[in-house]
Amino acid sequence: MNESMPDAADRWKLISAILDQALEFPAGERSRFLDKECAQDPDLKREILALLATSEKSPGLLEASFEGWAGTLLREIAGEDSDAETMGIAVGPYRTLGEVGRGGMGVVLLAERADGQFQHRVALKLIKKGLDSEEILSRFLRERQILARLQHPHIARLLDGGLSADGRPYFAMEYVEGEPLTSFCDRRGMGIEQRLGLFLDACSAVQHAHRSLVVHRDLKPSNILVTTEGEVKLLDFGIARLLSAEGGGDATLTQPGPRPMTPEYAAPEQVRGEPATTATDVYALGLVLYELLVGRRPYRLAGLTPPEVEKTILETRPEAPSTLASGSPAENGDQEAEPGAIALRRGTTPEKLRRILRGDLDTIVLTALSKEPARRYSSVEALADDLRRHLSRQPIRARPAGRMYRLKKFASRHRVGFAASALILTLLVAFAITMTIMAGRQLRERRRAEIAGNREKRVRDFLSGMLKAAGPPRLGSDLSVTGTPPQDVTVRQVLEQAARDLGNDLAGQPEVEAAVRAVIGETYFALHLNDAAESQLLASLVIQEKHPENREELSETFVVLGRVLEDQGRLDEAKARLEQALKIMEEGPRKESVATCNVLTDLARIHVAKGDLAGARELIVRALALGQRVERADSPNLLPVLEGHASIMTKLGNKEEAMASQREGVRISRKALGEDHPDTITAVHNLAIGLGNFGKFD
Repeated sequence: MNESMPDAADRWKLISAILDQALEFPAGERSRFLDKECAQDPDLKREILALLATSEKSPGLLEASFEGWAGTLLREIAGEDSDAETMGIAVGPYRTLGEVGRGGMGVVLLAERADGQFQHRVALKLIKKGLDSEEILSRFLRERQILARLQHPHIARLLDGGLSADGRPYFAMEYVEGEPLTSFCDRRGMGIEQRLGLFLDACSAVQHAHRSLVVHRDLKPSNILVTTEGEVKLLDFGIARLLSAEGGGDATLTQPGPRPMTPEYAAPEQVRGEPATTATDVYALGLVLYELLVGRRPYRLAGLTPPEVEKTILETRPEAPSTLASGSPAENGDQEAEPGAIALRRGTTPEKLRRILRGDLDTIVLTALSKEPARRYSSVEALADDLRRHLSRQPIRARPAGRMYRLKKFASRHRVGFAASALILTLLVAFAITMTIMAGRQLRERRRAEIAGNREKRVRDFLSGMLKAAGPPRLGSDLSVTGTPPQDVTVRQVLEQAARDLGNDLAGQPEVEAAVRAVIGETYFALHLNDAAESQLLASLVIQEKHPENREELSETFVVLGRVLEDQGRLDEAKARLEQALKIMEEGPRKESVATCNVLTDLARIHVAKGDLAGARELIVRALALGQRVERADSPNLLPVLEGHASIMTKLGNKEEAMASQREGVRISRKALGEDHPDTITAVHNLAIGLGNFGKFD
């Protein structure tokens, strides 16, 4: 480098400016552009071409800002010795003890007070030598400004700031001794509920930043530390940005070339170079949650070129976490990534982990990871609220709740009472089965005589007859002399025995058998036994389709089967069954009924799960219009369709329609359920969140 050439920092500014312009040209035209710009300096052209070639070969460069490249270049030119720079130097009232980390524009040092006033260790961030351009100084000071406005127990605190002896700005932060969230949980074998508790602490920190108009933009496990005491701390606001106009905006968002981000945790809009919003942090939290639950990220980016990384992030739809939890072994043979090892670190087995994740947690994670920001949770608080609802076994907001879904959640919340009811049911059905087996043909003949009225009455008599037949047990191997069921008798075993006996007990009564099998199938579904439920419902349909006189019952069986298939994730089959039910209903007397309204709502939910928001909107609008025609204005039967309508309109960005449904839901809840009812409080809470999300803070 001759004497007329600028110093290292100035030369980097020149390289950065030309590199910005070169990246705007297609790859085939860049050389011609550089020939013109670097005509007087061939070395300059070679340096820029080398940087361009490296960025195309190494996906890791997507993580680095131009300042990061500058730091590497300047260290090579100056022969910088990091150990000499970072050990034992004085910075303000602090003395450095060593380097903790190094980024594009600054170095983080462990330091302690050196002025004798008190003993205190801090993490001290100091701008690197040679990187004192106006842009970098502005960015460094903006980070300090952002930290100064954030005061939250789960965010590392800003303690001090100033200038070093050589004029470089620095700031001192709370020093956090901890480890990344994912490894902290893995090393302690934490279960899913414990992991979600820590994740909710991280969500509260991010939500606080959003309320302060700060978007983090680089959320990942290494920036969410957990101390040995189990306290979560959010770190590194180095590439965070203010949402307000304060601070001059975010210049990097409009610059071409690599942007500061970590590809493994980058949202699609970051890859596209679009402005980051709070939805960007929601997406990153979804990725962290995914890894926290199943020990893997949804995308495999290792070894991919930058275009391949971009295509994967923009186009690949992530698998449901429950699918990975018990899926195929790791491709690289890593034993730690095997499903068995992953489940063990969560204190369970692959099959149990899959059951824990399937349903609500799958829905929560995939909603946060929607490719389009408008389809994600509207805020971090909305994401956290659904996680809290899941933990308390309440219906989540991301999943339109049908009656059966609400029933399962109710049973989950009231396990003791439900278990007691199930025990009584087990006892009564066990009595009925025992007496049926012992009484033989005589009892079956008597039962046939009892159900000799209309079909509905015969079905009712059959089921009640099973219970009324219960008497003092006479099989010591199955029931004790006191009438207490043995410990190993389960509802499932009783139902299986009843299902096996149906063919004999109801011989010659196909319509009654079909109805009873439908009831057993629906009971299996309520107990989460989907395979058994499907088997009984299909058997009922076979009989009903041979004797199609009762079209109403046929449509009801199609509806329950559709919900079973949806719960299994078989969306296309579920959609087909629900459409069969809808066709029958619309051709019969129930065309204008709440039952038809509920089927339309179920179909809308299926369309949302399949990513067809336009189809979902058409169905939910039909459902709402029908419900308002057939029900009184204050009927609580309208609440499920209003919730579904508000959810879908929110995802579509139709603010006024969504808020209108939320307000109507609050009005009906208050009138029908009362001001202090939990569902009323939840409806008011959701309305408040919606108003806030749409900027109506007053």
